[in-house]
Amino acid sequence: MSQQDEFRIEQWSQYVGNDRWKWSCWIDAEPEPMSRISSVTWILHPTFSPSRITLKTRENQFRLDSGGWGTFTLRAKLDLTGGSSLELRRALKLDHPESDVAKTLPPASPPHTSENPGRGPKVFLSYSSEYEKQANELNKIICDQGGAVLLAKQASAGQPLEAAVQKMIRESDAFVTIQSEDYNSHWVMLETKIAHAEGKPILSIPAGHDGTDTAVQHEVQMQVASFVKNIDL
Repeated sequence: MSQQDEFRIEQWSQYVGNDRWKWSCWIDAEPEPMSRISSVTWILHPTFSPSRITLKTRENQFRLDSGGWGTFTLRAKLDLTGGSSLELRRALKLDHPESDVAKTLPPASPPHTSENPGRGPKVFLSYSSEYEKQANELNKIICDQGGAVLLAKQASAGQPLEAAVQKMIRESDAFVTIQSEDYNSHWVMLETKIAHAEGKPILSIPAGHDGTDTAVQHEVQMQVASFVKNIDL
């Protein structure tokens, strides 16, 4: 039996109303393989903050308790004794009560930020949760130029997040991403890959500037403003 077959992700969920669920996930394995797990890093969708959670609680099978409104692919990185590691994946399943199915229908049109009702170009903004502050700065610049920002967290409740995000990128006019030189989340890389496949104009902004360097901040503002102005509708 391979290591991949020795471990699996199990989950539980409960609908709590208003298109939201509480859910838990944990690692299931026989006692001997379980004893070889040093820690588990749960990798969630970037709309979660934090989106990477490391647990060392073997006594409860590295159980993570959380909640939300959409499905996505759960990923778990298992650090094993001896220095090896293993990654597991499982689609998070959220069952909706039949009486509430109608409430999960998507809105008639894509959501937009409150700053802009959608008359200008629609720009999908991709980033990891640790760059929330920087993303908010880019959001404002795009809206100031008459654009509307689409975010993964705007996906309709009850929809699979991966499918909803792909649809939002397909319906956008351009794609802006915050990219780190050291590490980019699985979701940022996936969203960027979708944007490339859809042939969207893409602008990549380096991660990490905190707004204290006014020269860098001004350069970013000019770069984003020029990009939005030149989007073909």
